[in-house]
Amino acid sequence: LCQRLGHLITPIAMKLFSNETISQYELDIVQGETTLYCQAQRLINICLQKGERSCQKLYEALHDEDTVLAEDIDDTEQPASLSLHNSTPQEETQPAFSLLEDLRLKCGFGEEIQLQQVHKGLIREAITLFQLDTGRVMSLNICEFGVLLGLPRKDVQECLFELESAEDVHQLAAVIHTFVEKTNNAERLRQKMASVNLNRLQLSQRAHLLLELLQSGLADCHCCEEVMPQLSNICLFIVRDCLAETEADASEVPTLDIMGCLQRLERNRCADMMILRELAELWSEESSENFQKCIPLIAQLVKDTYPHVDTMEFDTVPIRKGVYQCHPRSLKRVTSFKGLPARIIQKVIQPKSMLSFLSDEITSFGNQELVDEEYAQLCLKTLNILQRVQDYQSNKLPTKFNMQLDKKEVAIEIRRLLTAEDFRWNSFDSGMRARLLSLVDFEPLSCKRPLFLKLHYDTFLSLAAYLKSNERQYFQFVFEEVHMYQCNMEMHGVRSVRDPVTIDGGMEEVFQFSTSGRASFLVQVHCRGYVDGQYFLCNQPLLYKLSNVSSSLQEETKKVGTIIAKQAGTTWVRENPVGGLKEIAERITQSSIGNVEMGSCCFLINSWGVDCGIRILYKDDKIIATAEWNADVC
Repeated sequence: LCQRLGHLITPIAMKLFSNETISQYELDIVQGETTLYCQAQRLINICLQKGERSCQKLYEALHDEDTVLAEDIDDTEQPASLSLHNSTPQEETQPAFSLLEDLRLKCGFGEEIQLQQVHKGLIREAITLFQLDTGRVMSLNICEFGVLLGLPRKDVQECLFELESAEDVHQLAAVIHTFVEKTNNAERLRQKMASVNLNRLQLSQRAHLLLELLQSGLADCHCCEEVMPQLSNICLFIVRDCLAETEADASEVPTLDIMGCLQRLERNRCADMMILRELAELWSEESSENFQKCIPLIAQLVKDTYPHVDTMEFDTVPIRKGVYQCHPRSLKRVTSFKGLPARIIQKVIQPKSMLSFLSDEITSFGNQELVDEEYAQLCLKTLNILQRVQDYQSNKLPTKFNMQLDKKEVAIEIRRLLTAEDFRWNSFDSGMRARLLSLVDFEPLSCKRPLFLKLHYDTFLSLAAYLKSNERQYFQFVFEEVHMYQCNMEMHGVRSVRDPVTIDGGMEEVFQFSTSGRASFLVQVHCRGYVDGQYFLCNQPLLYKLSNVSSSLQEETKKVGTIIAKQAGTTWVRENPVGGLKEIAERITQSSIGNVEMGSCCFLINSWGVDCGIRILYKDDKIIATAEWNADVC
């Protein structure tokens, strides 16, 4: 098979990368092999190590590229599940069937959830529907699954956090059991499961690595109290990482202990309050037993913090009937940093020299000498690229780099560089800076956790991606509220479908708005960013909401503003370039002859279907919206 794949290996590997069967670093490992035969061998081994589902994806990619070769595989004595034509859902999930027969949902105090045959049948269907790995993994946000089924989040958390295990299959079984017990309606559950958007349950690559680290600690917590320092390091690393991901200014994150991180997470209100309170209570008395109780809570914190988001997305949260508040699914900071030329990044990174960092032989079996060597190399490369950033930002010639520094000297230099002006919160992403400091604070061998090397390598790859020039680094459109207008439809979300670009003297980006059907809605938006190193925020032209004003004043407003909507006794007026609307608003306020509310720029969008595309443009200190597809805009 390796011999016959030949030049097919590149498109097959790219397909597996695009559908997330393999990760970026695994793709790098494959592409780093010197011959096509070795590349094929490496890719097949990676899929074999991941299990049957990955092998199925490999076969499907092969079938798309070479039907004849795929049919030759069908003709050989391969397992049935590797044949695209012969496989059935029953065959693919056979291991899950036998697993469910013995599945026991143990809870605290020796209690156990009793699963009936109807529950097990529904669990099998869910495993097949979501193509769930039935191994001992945490790979999906099962709590979100429960919420999407219509269960209150509090009830879902209650049933999940009572479990002794935080693995996917156990959590999925508990949610399904809870739903059936509440509704006694299996068909209703099937319909809801079929409508669940799997993307809402998926986690980022960072989340998978953090959960893998967390599970490695769980394996040790039964040993003895002597492992507590290691378990504490695991928790501290993960909680700091979550805080760095959610804190707008993460500059202080590297200085905080676990309790400090939990308090800061509570303050920024980006994490579930119940999870934070229970974690703080458990952590106040450190023990291996309490660490075990912390596992499902920390795991859920990671899952909530790191959803799989590949673009700018906004959740629309209902705050009252027909009105939605927009929240970004993941924090996107803007700074004055504009990136480095790709040739500089590529020269420093040299991907082919980094292929062994994520080898399972290194991180799983703990070859200490090799782990130490790879970690030292990674730190050197990190220091080198940070030095290039500082030189480039300061318009200096490249500093001569000393490759002979030992680990301690490299760590000192990295810390020194990250205190420089070029790496302050407004000049460089503070969350990335916090991760880089974790790279030197959590040495794999000192922490007795080779798995830290995987996370540090992921940090390095994230740094390389961040350094690439991209308008999103220093510019952002922010949606504030959506008001449904004269319709009973629901708003489902907003996502960027075309990255921001600088063109014709302005900045523009295309967004997709999703609703439950044909709808009209009012959208408020502003933008922010940096121009020539200076921060700006623009919400022009302003919106004025006028209530209980006389007909004569309404006539005046038509001359100086654009009336975009009238709803519930309120007229929505957008100011025109000629001005004058502000003066009318001041007169209304001073004479108490009506009410005036001011807000950010607003547009009325009439969508002709469940999805529509809108181009938002920032130019000449004002925001403009035009229809891209399936809509018109006022």
